[in-house]
Amino acid sequence: MKKALVLIAVAAILFSSGCTSLPWGQKAVTSGYALTVNAFEPDMTELETSDKFDLYLEVENVGGTVARNTYAHLFNLDWITSGTSADLGDIEPPDELSGIPGEIKEYTWSNIQVPSDLQPGVVYSYSPRVRLMYNYQTIATANIPIMKKDEYKRLSERNLLNLPAVTTQVSKGPLSVVISARTPIVIDSVDEDSIDFRVNVDLLPNGGVINPNHDTSELVIPTDELDELEMTIYADGIDSPIECDAFETPQEKSLRRGDMIVYTCELKANDFSASRDIPVRVQLDYVYFEDYATSITVRGD
Repeated sequence: MKKALVLIAVAAILFSSGCTSLPWGQKAVTSGYALTVNAFEPDMTELETSDKFDLYLEVENVGGTVARNTYAHLFNLDWITSGTSADLGDIEPPDELSGIPGEIKEYTWSNIQVPSDLQPGVVYSYSPRVRLMYNYQTIATANIPIMKKDEYKRLSERNLLNLPAVTTQVSKGPLSVVISARTPIVIDSVDEDSIDFRVNVDLLPNGGVINPNHDTSELVIPTDELDELEMTIYADGIDSPIECDAFETPQEKSLRRGDMIVYTCELKANDFSASRDIPVRVQLDYVYFEDYATSITVRGD
């Protein structure tokens, strides 16, 4: 089977914003984080064994989609055995068109008693940690132009072939995605030619992904759910997938820090007259988690 000369690559861009230079002169709008912690701090940082303290948490959704089933798990304070998980529910993203900021949720762990069995005069350092865990989604979209061979020759001969670079729009979140394609994609025969593309996905630093079916109320992450997400690919104007398991059917993929998903896909386009755009959408579903720390010191008395 003949194949149209096509390559669509989805690759992560780390710590960047605005437009990024890509192969073939293409552009990408990169993403940012989802939930951000505005504050995680005790009301007192220096305590004695008879003291109690509060831990205050404030989180804000600065991403592009709703953070669903959000839990904040307090840990790394071994003497606390209950009441450590806070259900923050769904947290709405900002409405950038209206200039409305993302929703903020707060929680306070109150009246935490410090250990009473410390050696008098000895100073102990503790590092309370909180793990945010929530369902999230990253979506990347782009229009990929395809063209019949006769149309390509006609425009080329008249010096009218002037196709803009492909621009990818990415919802803000902890994954950053670029969709790129060599253009124009020339189709000699709709019956025989196919569209091949490759998907590469990477993580922004710090946090990690978990299978989207994980119960976010559970702090402990099972090994078989860690570093897993679901990928789905949609493309309007496609007759059928030839070799693309993720086409409209979620596929589990492994994504651990330092590695990259590399996924190849082959699709077949519907018939068209001379030229058209194929809207491509890559959807990534996952639970995201990230840990944050603060510190206190306790003097035994």
